[in-house]
Amino acid sequence: MIKRERLRGVVYNMDDDNGYHPSLWNELRRLRPMRVGVFAVRRGAYPPAKCDGTFDVLKPGSGWKYREHMIERPTYDATSGRFTGFEAGWCDPDAWNWNKQGRRDFCVDMGGFAFDARLLHALDEGPIWNYTGHGGESELVGRLLCSDAPEDLQPLANCGQDVLVFHNEYRIVPVAVRRPRVTCGFDGWGVAHDEVRLYARDEVLPLQTSLHTTSSHL
Repeated sequence: MIKRERLRGVVYNMDDDNGYHPSLWNELRRLRPMRVGVFAVRRGAYPPAKCDGTFDVLKPGSGWKYREHMIERPTYDATSGRFTGFEAGWCDPDAWNWNKQGRRDFCVDMGGFAFDARLLHALDEGPIWNYTGHGGESELVGRLLCSDAPEDLQPLANCGQDVLVFHNEYRIVPVAVRRPRVTCGFDGWGVAHDEVRLYARDEVLPLQTSLHTTSSHL
């Protein structure tokens, strides 16, 4: 529908069993024209949060020595701003996902990226992408970018450090996980490139701030 009707705005694939902090929506509006943005997703916390999103203090004898947050995110060098990798099972050679499903160019969850709707307009007629295996996020991002370089992604939400999306936590009040402010560029090629790097697709009108939330009508 977005492609057929040539809708404009930011496309973000929502999942009805995820939790979303309200500040995510303004963060998505920072997406630059004709770009794909990437940010962190918490896959789970063990032991989990209470219904109000807060955590009990771990007590002796509880069986837990520490609380683990399973967070998938892009990472960037604090000095240069260059992309340094994904913290995600899909990009860990020792992880189950890598060994059973194979490596990915873009180790992102469905809830961990958004893109300018006009990237869909630019695709050829026919299927957006042909993929029948498990997942498919990496293949879709690569098709939109016409690239296999994670450096071409635009980092959002404090360079991927803040967590505003919570996988399968729809029963829990979403409490944002904020980390100290860091510096990164408009992509993963480094802050020194921001003034000189030219994206052929960037010379367009400013991106409208409407949000299209869909998982089945691309």
